[in-house]
Amino acid sequence: MPVKRRLDKSRSHRITQEAIEAFVEKDMWGLHHALGLPPWHMSPLLRSQDPFGIPDQPPSSQSTCFDQSYEKAVELRAALLAGVKAAKQSRHTAS
Repeated sequence: MPVKRRLDKSRSHRITQEAIEAFVEKDMWGLHHALGLPPWHMSPLLRSQDPFGIPDQPPSSQSTCFDQSYEKAVELRAALLAGVKAAKQSRHTAS
């Protein structure tokens, strides 16, 4: 009997050059697009840079999808900062 093939719903948000550029420019929507984040996901930018960014303290409750995305946003921010650092080093060694 035929079975409908289902796509894997787990997403690995790849850190691309487009994502790094959007991160450096503090472009929340460009960053969400480059990373393939849903609109309710917290931005990897800091709250001081973007109203939907990572707050200074973790959310006290996990009652919304936005609050539940805190850990992922922190992980993405760390990966983006590492990507920015690697890009700077590669430009510095190429000079």
